[in-house]
Amino acid sequence: MMLTSFLVSKPCLTGRMHNYHGQRCASACMSDIVLHEGDGWLAVNKPRGMVVHDGQSSLVAALEAAGYKGVSPCHRLDADTSGVMLCSQRPDVKARITASLAEPRTLKQYQGVVKGKLLGSGTWDQPISPKAEGRKNPRGISATRVPAVTDYAALAEHEHLTVTSFVLRTGRTHQIRKHAACNKHPILGDTRYGPGSTHAAFDGMALHAARLRIAIDGTTHHFEAPLPAAWDELLSPFGSLESLVMPEMSDNALLASGVTPPGEGAAVDGNDALRHSGEVAYWNRKGYGFIKREGMGLENIYVHQRSIVGDGFRSLLKGEDVVFSVGTMPDGKLEARRVTGPGGRPVVGQPREAEQPRALRGPPRGGIRAPTKRKAAGPVPPGV
Repeated sequence: MMLTSFLVSKPCLTGRMHNYHGQRCASACMSDIVLHEGDGWLAVNKPRGMVVHDGQSSLVAALEAAGYKGVSPCHRLDADTSGVMLCSQRPDVKARITASLAEPRTLKQYQGVVKGKLLGSGTWDQPISPKAEGRKNPRGISATRVPAVTDYAALAEHEHLTVTSFVLRTGRTHQIRKHAACNKHPILGDTRYGPGSTHAAFDGMALHAARLRIAIDGTTHHFEAPLPAAWDELLSPFGSLESLVMPEMSDNALLASGVTPPGEGAAVDGNDALRHSGEVAYWNRKGYGFIKREGMGLENIYVHQRSIVGDGFRSLLKGEDVVFSVGTMPDGKLEARRVTGPGGRPVVGQPREAEQPRALRGPPRGGIRAPTKRKAAGPVPPGV
């Protein structure tokens, strides 16, 4: 399989982009937008503040005005989200790219700024509705929810804001925004799912599609778009730029950073996440316990039997080695998810006790009580 990489060296334009129309937009901005021209498709760096389609100021209209005919988006980014995006120019090409975008090995990496102090790295494995929802219930009605998995890694924190890297393992509408909001770390500037609070140095929503790795017609392409210039002032208090660099997208670099590359390792449901090794510190027969993470002096991670991979009766054995992902519960505490043995093998667990017939269970606690005698009723008083 061939491998190619593309990097746009110019920063993409900011929100002023949507003020341009027709040929003026094409002549002024196309060199900043088009990353690569394939056979019937384009990789573009969508500017912040530009809608994908509908209207003279849309991305599709700008591309067509520049001479790219029959442009149709293969996927979408929100108007306030900038970064890498693919468009097709033929229906057959669009069908192939759309199918490839859904493949487990396709890697979509975003960078954003969230509210609050988000610690470390982990996985948000929470079903959400595929429809656009609102602030009161970002996940949507439970009957409409579908599986959704997002990996996150905090890069830097300053004054209740955290620069964060995200990797999409599924592709649901507003997935990162919904997961961030329902885990109490909404994206800065998200007015739909968050409080909508803004920053003095930044206008809009702080979310950027930074990298995309995808196989198209037998060739694996790596696309990367740098953060828009509008982010410079926002990120300046977070320290050196080196501390804000996301892990590289090569499989070796991802493994070194603790991320299991898509399509590799112990696939559980087609969406591997950040995996950790540990030892079962405690297990209760009621179906829950705690795991001690290997090489990390942190609190033990809560685990429930529903998070153990396997069929039928599931349990853990104290002291056994396990591999797991880490998610966040609604109350903000960490929880082990998709627990397996090393190498994806089934866990050892505890043997299930056979159910004894009632006659062999022995007397109830406290022994068998002797039957009590009732006192005979006395004579009824006269006049009653």
